[in-house]
Amino acid sequence: MSTPHRLKSVREGFRTKDNKKLSGINVAKQLGITPQYYYDIEKGERTLSAETASKLADIFHTTTDYLLGKTDVNIYDWVGIIEEGEFHGVKESSVPYMHEKELFNKSLELSNEDIKDTFEFKIDGRELTEEEYQRMIAAVRAERLYRDQNQK
Repeated sequence: MSTPHRLKSVREGFRTKDNKKLSGINVAKQLGITPQYYYDIEKGERTLSAETASKLADIFHTTTDYLLGKTDVNIYDWVGIIEEGEFHGVKESSVPYMHEKELFNKSLELSNEDIKDTFEFKIDGRELTEEEYQRMIAAVRAERLYRDQNQK
């Protein structure tokens, strides 16, 4: 989905805490731009700047990657929303990727190599080296062994 279509779709599907829709005028006010400028962005007639994309992601509780169409999964649909230090739960809107969400929530049994090949592990924006990855796996196993031994 292109950015303009995604942006309009996200705005039209978004609900505030009071379960109200956000108008383009309201979004424009939050961004500090004119409504016409915002609607031009939504129609693809103006370029979406990184700063505006970041602000929109905050407003709509999504990621910039989702707004820009780089991913079709809005992570906030899965992990929940925290506003002003308070957890507000996951979005209960009709998530188009519900099947994937159900699969993700089920137990996933993968070998160490499958995990490494399937997922990208980054900390502080840097991908883990092979040694760091192996230490991470070893740390989880050691913690589990310790927990198992102390529960008996």
